[in-house]
Amino acid sequence: FGGSSLQGGSDAHAELSLDMAQPPPSPRGRPLSPRSRAVQSAEEWADKAFVLSNMRVSGFSLWRASKALRADREVVLVAVRNYGRALEFASEELRSDRAIVLEAVRQNGLALRRTSEELQDDREVVMIAVRQNGLALEYASEMFRSDRVICLAAVKQHGCALEFASAPLFADTDFMREAILLRERI
Repeated sequence: FGGSSLQGGSDAHAELSLDMAQPPPSPRGRPLSPRSRAVQSAEEWADKAFVLSNMRVSGFSLWRASKALRADREVVLVAVRNYGRALEFASEELRSDRAIVLEAVRQNGLALRRTSEELQDDREVVMIAVRQNGLALEYASEMFRSDRVICLAAVKQHGCALEFASAPLFADTDFMREAILLRERI
């Protein structure tokens, strides 16, 4: 097999057909089911009812939706409730919609990465994000990476979030003592 020809044919052709048979990975690294791999037409991905039914199963599928539906508030809300990081595929306007962003960061704090700067500077949005995933601190505004309460909440959720706290907090011995105690409890 490895490099020799197959009855006059080449292994390259056999490898190509094997590669094409492999299902694409899902966002969680598991192979997609044959049903989810079925190729749908552009018309289907432009149909709101079809897209909504898909978003209820996998918000990650938002990337396949038509541009108009990625700008549809209802569709995006269903998608981010299922998979917060689907916010990445939403229209720019909806990535700045506070209600949609709150739903996204509740489901996955790392969705903070794809929000507007204004919402990365919103205390409630950032607190919800870091409580869900402390590593979301990386995407918070500098003001919140210098905020004791926000940073301690992030460290409490994920000890490695301390890496994203601002330099002045590292010079604060009281903050560092609290952060180290929180990391030890994890």
